[in-house]
Amino acid sequence: MTIFEIPLPKSDGTPFLVRPTLTGVEHVIEFVFNQRLGSWTVNFYDAGRSPYWLGARGVADWSLLSRCSDPRKPPGRLYLADTSNKGIDPGETDLGDRVRLIYDDLDLENV
Repeated sequence: MTIFEIPLPKSDGTPFLVRPTLTGVEHVIEFVFNQRLGSWTVNFYDAGRSPYWLGARGVADWSLLSRCSDPRKPPGRLYLADTSNKGIDPGETDLGDRVRLIYDDLDLENV
């Protein structure tokens, strides 16, 4: 099992992208803060920017792709970890600071 952090910039509420390679495949992940709801929305695209999962709510310690059935999604678990261990969802300035993006490949090589 390999668990690693995908670096995020320190958030200030402006939208941003990260382009991690997960289990050998490049993905594009977009973070957009919704002022009205006070929460982050996370969108997932393949390397060519074709969407495969849009509108995931950025909830702490919950798999961002648990309801996605698209075969392009990474096979491991991708989640926003609250480093305070209180399960507090990320606010406007918490990504890249208190809340980190984590990928767990779930020991896929030995399945």
